[in-house]
Amino acid sequence: MQTQVQVPENPNLAPVDAERALVAAALVDAGEVLEAANLPPEAFYHEGLRAFWRAIQELVREGAYPEIGLVVQRSGLPPEEARRLAGELFEFPASPLAAGQYAQAVRAAWGRRRAAQALAVTYQRLVSGGADPSAALLEVARLGEALAVEEGAEPVRLIQAAERLVETISPGQDRPRAVGLALSDYGQELLSVAPGELHLMAASTGVGKSAIALQLARAAASGGWKTLIYSLEMRAEDWAGRALVQLGALSSREMRMGLASEAALERVANGLGKLADLEVYVQDKLFAQDQILADIRRQARRGFRFFVVDYLGLVEMPLRSGEKRHQALEDLASALKRLALELGVAVLGIHQTNRLAEVDRKGAGIAAWGDSYQMLRPADGVYVLIRHKGEGGERLGEQAEWKREKVRNGALGVIPLRFDPLRMAFEEA
Repeated sequence: MQTQVQVPENPNLAPVDAERALVAAALVDAGEVLEAANLPPEAFYHEGLRAFWRAIQELVREGAYPEIGLVVQRSGLPPEEARRLAGELFEFPASPLAAGQYAQAVRAAWGRRRAAQALAVTYQRLVSGGADPSAALLEVARLGEALAVEEGAEPVRLIQAAERLVETISPGQDRPRAVGLALSDYGQELLSVAPGELHLMAASTGVGKSAIALQLARAAASGGWKTLIYSLEMRAEDWAGRALVQLGALSSREMRMGLASEAALERVANGLGKLADLEVYVQDKLFAQDQILADIRRQARRGFRFFVVDYLGLVEMPLRSGEKRHQALEDLASALKRLALELGVAVLGIHQTNRLAEVDRKGAGIAAWGDSYQMLRPADGVYVLIRHKGEGGERLGEQAEWKREKVRNGALGVIPLRFDPLRMAFEEA
């Protein structure tokens, strides 16, 4: 016996008020509202409003003005019901200028109803044994993609984009369009980030990728960009301790063993005052790709503009059947780039590689990415951090290099650096 699944006819599934406002606005200025809404009649949940919308569309196509009397006649509704609905619309406050907002609410509710129906059908096929679970999940994913396309933003005319650009770069703007990230006020820019960009940096184990990531995050915050670090390896307290060490307010030993004097406590208090001026935040409780992507979207609405993911290899990613890890990393990089473009934010992804000893010898930094090379395609900037062997032959010394291997907006090249082990920070050589 098959289980029957029904989607309940619940008026709460659709914002009927938005439907009513959209039809009322169309009775005032049908041409503008129909163009702004671009909705078929089936997008309306309310049967009467659906009939009115269809009648308005037909009359406009025929070149007739959709006067309320003609709409009532063309709707096909019982006369008494049609007149009652018309009276309600005349009493409903609505403006053609807000047609886009009304339509967005109607379209979103329509998508939810369609998704609910599709999920119900898929569930019925699953419980009856008529569908493979993997195939059913793919069907749901395709439906989500289709709905996202239907609900997506309209294209922008080039002249409109140019006018917006001129507005953002005109004198007197509070925030810059891009910010150059350097290790000091007088240092050379390691990278320049702008809204919509994805940057990727690779470093081997122990080289100092988190140290320089923290310095870049502090530089972005100093430039007015509210910054969030997704930490998949360290606690927020660890990042705070490293920041105090970099500021010279704390030693590495004190961070691990505790403060030994009142003088040290006063020194740390001064460091806390410097940190208070920087809007750098740490999220150390999210590990899955979907969680991080969703949180970036949420935090962008709260004013965050620069996101650091440290590091990409620790992100929990769903692997499709037969998919390799490096292919999943490419998917993650592409998802971060799409999100940066959509939200107008910048993302820096940190990648760990164990191939930098070979890179150091050959001088081909981009080869450090190995099998993960394909993840570089969506990136606007690609960088490799290298620390050379010390004079005594130890694995890692103080001499380092920042290699700019791919820069969409800027110059390639190598910037010599020096690593200060006491401050756990890099500086210009």
